[in-house]
Amino acid sequence: MSVVLGYFKNPESEQALQTAMALASQEQLKLHILAPTPNDNHEIEAENQALWEQVENTEIEFEVHRVAGEAELSKQILALAQEQQARYIVMGIQSAAAGAVQIGPNARQILLNASCPVVTVTAN
Repeated sequence: MSVVLGYFKNPESEQALQTAMALASQEQLKLHILAPTPNDNHEIEAENQALWEQVENTEIEFEVHRVAGEAELSKQILALAQEQQARYIVMGIQSAAAGAVQIGPNARQILLNASCPVVTVTAN
């Protein structure tokens, strides 16, 4: 069993990472972080370092999975969740004015097709 996180290096993803880490820690689950591959090698190293710094001082077992582009990210998150028998998928979503929530195409596909609970988190 595991927790799968879609990570986009934005405020919503940062909050989702904290939530995913809390779930993984509480239930002693492995954390799988799926993130698009940046175009620049220095950016990859910096992003990996930032993720490592947040998770390294915990007892959470984790793995970072890189994917090319965001076009098929929802399918890749769903496939990883299935493969790893995920207990949860965690993802950040954007909140809009007046308390509304903005759900993009990747989030919509995951919410409609996940075989496990999906935990959504906003930056607020």
